[in-house]
Amino acid sequence: MLVTLFYHLLLNCLPAPPPFSFLPAPDSGFAHLNRTDTLLPPAERFKKATALSQYLFNGPRYHVYDRTAKTHQFYKSRNLLTGTLHYDGRDYGPLNMHFDTSLKQLVVEQPFNGYLVRLDTAKIAHFTIDGDYFRSIADHPQLKKGFYQIISDEKTKLYCRRSKQRIEKAEDQTLYAIFLTVDAFYMSAPGRDFVRIQKKKDLFRYFPQHKALLRSYFRTNRSSSFKEDIEQHLREIVKIIDHPSHHL
Repeated sequence: MLVTLFYHLLLNCLPAPPPFSFLPAPDSGFAHLNRTDTLLPPAERFKKATALSQYLFNGPRYHVYDRTAKTHQFYKSRNLLTGTLHYDGRDYGPLNMHFDTSLKQLVVEQPFNGYLVRLDTAKIAHFTIDGDYFRSIADHPQLKKGFYQIISDEKTKLYCRRSKQRIEKAEDQTLYAIFLTVDAFYMSAPGRDFVRIQKKKDLFRYFPQHKALLRSYFRTNRSSSFKEDIEQHLREIVKIIDHPSHHL
């Protein structure tokens, strides 16, 4: 009797849930609370309400390293970004997450306690983060195993393997970390293998039938460095190759 009274008092004293919401897919098969559940004993209600987090958030903790570095290891931002996730056959989201592109590790925030959890990479089929879609690729004849951002998946495919390299530099007898972006971009034409694109000549070699379109594009955009703005250039070139009549 005293235990039951304690649980009632505990549940009534709990603060309101934070604005962050954790929504599993409707067919995820996990329990969630509904009107009937309010008739359960408090201990059972608590167990059922936390069943989701016990499954997804029971991995090893992730601790943000090199917090004082001028650059960071994450995709896009030091701050947590909103995303969705297909994990071990089920859909989850929205979630607060980091994508550590140095360790190639997806990290999610536990929505109730705020700590960070490293997910099992082998169980991740695909995810979105800040609206960008990533797919896990393995056993591919041209692409290394890992997560690839699917920038274009139409006739001409453009994938990117996001990566940052951690190096250490010395200044005033102190070592500090720097993260350098070393993204790799891959393109594929219909019926052809993926190739990595690093320079303009890679495009001319891979798309000899589109040399006129490519020359015209680079004449118009000569003020922008291909090396420094490679992603934006490749996004535009995919559009030109797939829809040449729109760019005449």
